[in-house]
Amino acid sequence: KIDQGCDRFDAFVFTEDGDCLTDVHVDDNMDGSYDVEYLPRKSGACLLWVTLGGIHIQGSPFLVSVEAQVPSPEHSEVTWLLSKDVHHHVAGDEAHVWLQMRDKYGNATPAHDHEVLSEILFHPEGEAAEAVQAKVSLESDGRMRVSFVPIVAGSYMVEFSLAKYSGKIPNLPVSITVIPGVPDAKLSQVDGKGLDFAVAGETSEFDVLLMDRFGNQGRCFKRGYSQEYAEPGDVPLVVKAFEVLPGGGQGKPIDVDLSSRGMLLGAGHKESTFQASYMIFKTSGALIQVQIGGTNMFPKPKLVKVLPGPANALYSLVSGDGLEGGSLRSGMLRRSFTIESRDEFDNKIEKGGDDFKVTLKGDDKAGEVAVSIRDCGDGQYQCLYTTTDASIYNLIIKLRDEDVAGSPYRIVVSPDPAAEVRRKHQEQEARIKAATEAKERKKAMEAARRASIANQESDKEKLRKEAYLRAENERQRKEKELQARKELEGKAQEQEKKRRLMDRLRREEEARRKAVENEDAKRQTALDKLQSSERSRVRPNSATKRAGGGFQVAFDGDSNPSFQPSATPARPAW
Repeated sequence: KIDQGCDRFDAFVFTEDGDCLTDVHVDDNMDGSYDVEYLPRKSGACLLWVTLGGIHIQGSPFLVSVEAQVPSPEHSEVTWLLSKDVHHHVAGDEAHVWLQMRDKYGNATPAHDHEVLSEILFHPEGEAAEAVQAKVSLESDGRMRVSFVPIVAGSYMVEFSLAKYSGKIPNLPVSITVIPGVPDAKLSQVDGKGLDFAVAGETSEFDVLLMDRFGNQGRCFKRGYSQEYAEPGDVPLVVKAFEVLPGGGQGKPIDVDLSSRGMLLGAGHKESTFQASYMIFKTSGALIQVQIGGTNMFPKPKLVKVLPGPANALYSLVSGDGLEGGSLRSGMLRRSFTIESRDEFDNKIEKGGDDFKVTLKGDDKAGEVAVSIRDCGDGQYQCLYTTTDASIYNLIIKLRDEDVAGSPYRIVVSPDPAAEVRRKHQEQEARIKAATEAKERKKAMEAARRASIANQESDKEKLRKEAYLRAENERQRKEKELQARKELEGKAQEQEKKRRLMDRLRREEEARRKAVENEDAKRQTALDKLQSSERSRVRPNSATKRAGGGFQVAFDGDSNPSFQPSATPARPAW
C-alpha cells in the first residue's frame, strides 16, 4: 500500500452508448487513498471509468445502476390520444390519457410505486359536473393509462394528483371536447311544412336534425369548428326530390338547397339542423327522400301535395258562346261564358275567391251592358249577359287590373232578321224622301246663289264708290298737309334770316363797344402821362391838386393857392 498521494487518477461516467453523463471529481487524500465524487442526472445503467495515467485500473469500467429520485409533479407529464384531434374526441370512441411520473431531472419513475389519484368530470352546459367511470391500467414502461368511452357530447376534464407529493402537474386538467359522432338515420329527425304540402312557384322548406347513435345533435367538428359553421357537403346528408308525373310515377328531379341553421342564425346556435328548401311548379305532386350516411329515413319516398299558386290573369282561360255574339231574337240576346282561373305556371286553381272584373261595352247607343258573375267555388266563374241592342261590343275581363289572355274580346251582335227587313224598307222610303228633299234644297240653293251674286255685285259697286271717296279725301288731305308744310317751312326760313341778322348786328355792336373801350384806354394813358410831366415841374415847396373843369390848384409855402389851367386833353376822334 502506498501511503502518499499525487498519483494521476482520472474518473469518467459514460452511458453504454459512450456519451459522457456528468463531471467526476477525484480528491487526493495524500495518504494513498482517493475520494471519487460524481452526480448522475440520468437514470439507468452507466459505466464508471477509473484510470491511472490513462490506463484502466483493475475492474474498470465499473457497471453502475442509477435510479430515479422521488417523483416531482412539476417535471411529470401528461399525454393523451383522441380520435379527432388534440382537443376533440368523437362520442363512442375510446379516449386515452397517460401520466408519466418523473423526478426533478426528468427521469421516469413507475407510477405504481406512488399513490396516484385520477378523476374524470363531465360538465354539461348549465348543470353541475358529473364523475365519469374510467379504466386505469399500468403500461410496461411505467406510465399510468386512464381510458374511458364518452357517449354524451360536451366538455370533459381529466385530473391527476399525487397523494404524497405537493405541486401541480403541467397541462392539467386535460380539457377534452367530445363531439357528436356520425349522424344516424334512425335517430335523426325530419320536420317541417315542406314535407306535407308545397305551393307552386314558392319556396318550401323542412328541417333535418342530425343526431348520432347516442342521441347527440350534430356531427363531427370540421377543422376545429362546430357543425353549425360547417358546409352542408361536410355531412353525409342527401335530400332528393322528384316531380310526380300526371299519370303517376317519378318525373324529373327537383333542385334542393341545403343550408346549416347555425350559419343562418349566427354564432352560438346549438342546433345541428339543416334546412332543405326546394321549389316546384306543377301541382301533380313531389316525392322526397332523405338519406343520412346512405340510409333512407323514410321507408318509401314521401308524397308532398302541391297546391297551385295565386291566380294569374295571363294564364286564366275564358270559353263559351258568349265570346261569339249572335243575332237578336225577339229584341234580345242572352249569352254566357266561363272563366277558369289558373296560376302563372298554368296550374288549374280548384278554389274560388278571385276578384275578376267583367265589362261589356257597345257603341254610344248600346252603352254598357251589365254582366253577372257567379263564383262556382272550384276555380270557375260563370258569366251571363243580356243585350237588346245590335252593336259591336268590347268584352273586357281583368284580374287585379290586368287583362286576361285575349281580353278585350270583340263581340258582334247583329239585329233581328224581321226587324232588318223593316229597317231596309224604312231606309228605302227615307232615301226617296231624302232625294226629293235634296232636289228642293238644290233649287232653293240655286235661287239663293243668284240672289247672292246680285247682292255681291251691288256690294262691289258700293265698295268701289267708297274706295273712290276715300282716295279723293286722302288726296285733299295730302294737299292741305303739303301747303301747311310749305308755310311752316317759309316761316322757319324767315325766322332763320332774322336770327342771322340779329347775330350780325350783335357782333358789330360788340366790335364798336370794344373799339370805344380801346380808345378810352388810350386817352386815359395819354392823360396819365401828361399829368406826370406836369407834376415834375411843380416847385419843391408846393403842392397841386386836381379841381373840376380840368384845373389844378397849386399850393406854395405861404399857403396861398394859385390857379393854373391844366392842359386840355385831346378829344377822341369819332
